Amino acid sequence: MKGIIMEGSKTPLSIWFQMLYDFTTFTNGVSAVVMKQRFGLSYNCAYDIGMTIRRRMREAPMPKLSGIVEVDETFYGGHKELDRSKGQYGIGDKLVILGMKQRDELVYMFLIENKNAETILPFIYKHVEKGSVIHHDGNPVYNKLEGYSLKLVRKKNSKPFRNGIHNNNIENMWHRFKWESIPTYGYIGKDNLQQYLYEFCFRKNMGLLFDSFMDMFYFLVFSGR
Repeated sequence: MKGIIMEGSKTPLSIWFQMLYDFTTFTNGVSAVVMKQRFGLSYNCAYDIGMTIRRRMREAPMPKLSGIVEVDETFYGGHKELDRSKGQYGIGDKLVILGMKQRDELVYMFLIENKNAETILPFIYKHVEKGSVIHHDGNPVYNKLEGYSLKLVRKKNSKPFRNGIHNNNIENMWHRFKWESIPTYGYIGKDNLQQYLYEFCFRKNMGLLFDSFMDMFYFLVFSGR
């Protein structure tokens, strides 16, 4: 097992294979508590295996997006209410996630520190081909992009929106990530959120990245070699 995902593990391979299957087919993901109960493992063992699988999912191919690419940000978590009467503005203790979705194709999500140009633009230059059409919701940061065609998403009853200038696909991804992960994991902390974003995107993208389920399974098991 040298160099594969199970290296150094004392957990039976039959459990590993079942976990890999569950992680890639269960829409809402699989929590360590469920794996603990299902396979008779300790919580720490189930948690470590889950995080190992997520780290391998992080290594999935990430070809550049092209064509029409919807870009948006969303807030995640946070409980602190800002008192605007005292001049408190900003994001408080909320986390910011940047998403990019090629129309009818791949989706990428990244935990970012803030919504400024220095943070957002490098992600777009890295993951979106020059010449692509960027659909955005009016964040002035996107106006600083060079080499892209920019389309501003307007109100849903507007003619441009009806003609296809919208961010419906990436907004649907926000909805699905939150409503698929919350029942399974509850609130995910900042230290681990990116790993769960990789897991979510892997499940959404795997049909486009791999020709068959066995190709995907082979990747998760052997790509470390």
